[in-house]
Amino acid sequence: MEERKPTTENSGPKAKETCNSVSCLIPFTFDPATLTDAASSCLENLASDPDLVIAFVSSDYRADLAELIEILRIDGHATRIVGTSAGGVFGVGKEQENASGLSLLFLKMPQVTLTTATEFEKDGPAPNREPPAGFLLFGNPVQSEFQDDLGRWNTSYPGIPVVGGLGTGGPDPEDLFLFTENGILKAPMLSIRFDGPIRIEPLVAQSCRPIGEPFVVTGTTSDDVVSIGRRKAFSVLEDTFEALPEELQAEAEGSIFAGLAVLEEVENFDTGNFLIRHIVSANLAKGWLQLATTPRIGQTMQFQLRDATSSEVVLRDQSTAIRKAHGVPFAAVFCSGQGRGRKLYEAEERDIRILEEHLGVFPMAGLFSNGEFGPIAGCNFRHDHSLCGALFYPDLEES
Repeated sequence: MEERKPTTENSGPKAKETCNSVSCLIPFTFDPATLTDAASSCLENLASDPDLVIAFVSSDYRADLAELIEILRIDGHATRIVGTSAGGVFGVGKEQENASGLSLLFLKMPQVTLTTATEFEKDGPAPNREPPAGFLLFGNPVQSEFQDDLGRWNTSYPGIPVVGGLGTGGPDPEDLFLFTENGILKAPMLSIRFDGPIRIEPLVAQSCRPIGEPFVVTGTTSDDVVSIGRRKAFSVLEDTFEALPEELQAEAEGSIFAGLAVLEEVENFDTGNFLIRHIVSANLAKGWLQLATTPRIGQTMQFQLRDATSSEVVLRDQSTAIRKAHGVPFAAVFCSGQGRGRKLYEAEERDIRILEEHLGVFPMAGLFSNGEFGPIAGCNFRHDHSLCGALFYPDLEES
């Protein structure tokens, strides 16, 4: 019989009034004894009551969510809990895809003010209030796509990172849920604002590379791209596919996406310059392509190929650059597109291994999401098939 033992990671030696964290991954169905041990262990290793506990749970935990929250509050001394359902979770050294499990992150952040909300701040930031360090954002994909909300965030909080993702689970709508220490939410979103001596460094690593040539979108209707470069959109897709080397064409089946440029003034478009969007369907009679977004005339569009090698390179380079500039974070939260993991790499735990090799080993909580949030060029967007992370560092200058 497999021993029901969680894996735990803490952020290192504890000191008074410093930011600390502990994470724990439980790759099993809900078990009160296992969770009680995990919560007690996290509390002991944190050496202080947590300011925030983040919990990602598989959908089968819903029936026991009230008991889970009670254990976290009693044995983990958690007064503020935020979480979402997940079709898969991951933590230090392990990715648990399409399986039962729980990923926990205990955070201690002295002097940091946390504000949770279930709707966007319609009036924007309060006058004379310092801008926040950033936001975590989780959403229910059945209720909202969130790109409009992110646009308002960009206007109200320019340059402030919003990182997170849409919950997963299923197959029924009730298997998708958000929750706090008070139980399941009916709201479509849950955000956590961070103010005070803390920095949130975003990581956005895409899994696609451009193929073919970039063209300007010249005709649209609703969610359809009618024409690209004044040619029927499907004809451009056909030509792009046929121009691929023969050995890549078999791999490209089902792995070609649309890329919409984030910045139009880029001279040479490359990975990271686009928002990746699904091609939902093709109208062969009209030559139109329906995208999982609303395209607009004048946008630059280039088709993208989901590619494991490109994904590895992007994640490695970003992890290396962040560590060189900022060091190892004391904690992190990651949302990974469901198209990553084994579907992308044909191997287990590739993203986690790259992160640990090039960024370091640190407490984290993660879920496989149905869309990810993170900034590109200072603006926050929804992504697909990306790995988006919020990396936490103490802001020593502010403290």
